[in-house]
Amino acid sequence: MTKLAKNFGCSDVGLRKACIKFEIPLPPQGHWQKLLYGKGFAKPEIPRPKYNPEIEINPVAVKVAKEAHQRDKAIEEALEKSPEQKLKPLRDLTKLHPLTKNIYDLATRYQQAIEKHRKNGNSRYRSLDDDMPYEDKGRFHYRPSDGCIPICASFSTMFRSLKILDPILKALADEGYKFLFEEKDRYRQKEFAIEKDGEKMYINIREGYSKTSLSIKSQKLLEKLDVYSGDYRNYPNGVIYFEIKHEFKYYPEIFKDQKRIKLEQQMDLVLHYLLEAPSDIKAERERRYREQVEYERKKAIRIHNENIVTSQHAQLDKALLESKLIQELRELENYLISIEAATNDFSDQEKRYAEHWLNIVRHFAEEKHPLKKRVNLFKKLATEPEDPYKYYWAKEEKSYVGITEDEDADEEDY
Repeated sequence: MTKLAKNFGCSDVGLRKACIKFEIPLPPQGHWQKLLYGKGFAKPEIPRPKYNPEIEINPVAVKVAKEAHQRDKAIEEALEKSPEQKLKPLRDLTKLHPLTKNIYDLATRYQQAIEKHRKNGNSRYRSLDDDMPYEDKGRFHYRPSDGCIPICASFSTMFRSLKILDPILKALADEGYKFLFEEKDRYRQKEFAIEKDGEKMYINIREGYSKTSLSIKSQKLLEKLDVYSGDYRNYPNGVIYFEIKHEFKYYPEIFKDQKRIKLEQQMDLVLHYLLEAPSDIKAERERRYREQVEYERKKAIRIHNENIVTSQHAQLDKALLESKLIQELRELENYLISIEAATNDFSDQEKRYAEHWLNIVRHFAEEKHPLKKRVNLFKKLATEPEDPYKYYWAKEEKSYVGITEDEDADEEDY
């Protein structure tokens, strides 16, 4: 499965799931190993021979698998070009970088204090020193609040990590990178950042751990030593993880020890990534800015067109209301004519009051007549400057014109 998956550009897990989904028989576990000794399992028949669907591998899984394959290929090519690097012990290195030396001095002091504490028969050493780094799963945390690069590792792995970190820091300093300790929240907790051209990256070094079950005898022994223990115990496994993160990377870029490739052999890749990161961050920021500008432009066009449609629908409602009003005004005029006819026999004084009332009603009826208002509105739209916030029904719909980067995109997305 692992060999065949490379031909399809996906992971063996994704290929296995596809085979199970479409009822494609798979060799059981241990088949190929037994086949070497002339055994193995009989090849099963296909359940539905005439069933021949078109299988599409999950594109997301393919993308992840391709990136992992390209990463492994880049590491292998880098190893072929450069011989294996054997780093000297820290004590043999001269002129350590100040950040490396700070962690080295702290770790050495803590290691000596713990060894002395253990020789005196004490098993618990968390209260040995108020400045003692926090211990977790056999690893010690060195934090930026102590003026250290964030590292979580046991002592042996700690010194090995510093041998890898020291030349990288020196190379970055030669390239003009700055090392900053910044307060990240209101509790004055600090974080370590690497800065170049205003772009910041954050690194973290940690050692992995393995979960091991404890025997009953070991559990009782730890209880006698006043050490809390459960059914399992976590131990550091010596695998170093070098993590790099920046504002546009949700998950950190991880360089770690592998079966055939140690982190010492990937130092060139780590340094190359850190040197290329500022330009990559800047390019990503510009890309996101262009996307945001394009999004706002498309959003404005969409809102404009929606306002036109809404305004056009509203014109029908207004026209219906105006027609009802005209009908009422016509009925009102007939009513006023009837009043005039009924007041013909009035005296001059009575007619004066009747005409005065009729004039008042006709005056306000004329002002309220929608036909006159509608005609005036048409004249206003034709002569006055366009008001961008009114009369959307009189505007033309805007059309989306794609930029070069998304000419082939589906128009339905916009």
